[in-house]
Amino acid sequence: MSVAVLVTSDGHVFSGRAFGAIGEVVAPALIDTSVADYSRVLSMGESEGKIAVFASPHIGNVGLPAPFEPLARGVVVREASRIASNWQSQGELEPALRAAGVAGIEGIDTRALVKLLVQNPDLRVGIFSGAVIDSYDLEEGERTPRDLVKCLQNRVKGAN
Repeated sequence: MSVAVLVTSDGHVFSGRAFGAIGEVVAPALIDTSVADYSRVLSMGESEGKIAVFASPHIGNVGLPAPFEPLARGVVVREASRIASNWQSQGELEPALRAAGVAGIEGIDTRALVKLLVQNPDLRVGIFSGAVIDSYDLEEGERTPRDLVKCLQNRVKGAN
């Protein structure tokens, strides 16, 4: 798995693993604290153009309905299930996100991120994986270099 970084517009950094599509997405965050129905959250109109942040620690284990058309531009989870275990499932989360071009990050403290976003509702967030991160040759769990943080923070601040 490749390394991914989530950066907020005020400079907070969360390092984790990329899942879904690889790339860069900057958008307002949409917090979801429910323990179920992640597929609905990702595909509802309120999610359109936003990064969905799930407080629940495990997302993806139920699978997805058909058809599944996510409107969210990004996804943040503590842990993404690799296997759908519901007998009614028509697909799994990560391949569906990848096919739809939705970037994600997993392996971060989503509770800390939710707390930060609740206290600062105007913060924008950015998920970065792929070329911009790979050029720094980061390992999972390694501290993100300050110059990279500043560069990514400026991208988050400057995005429309």
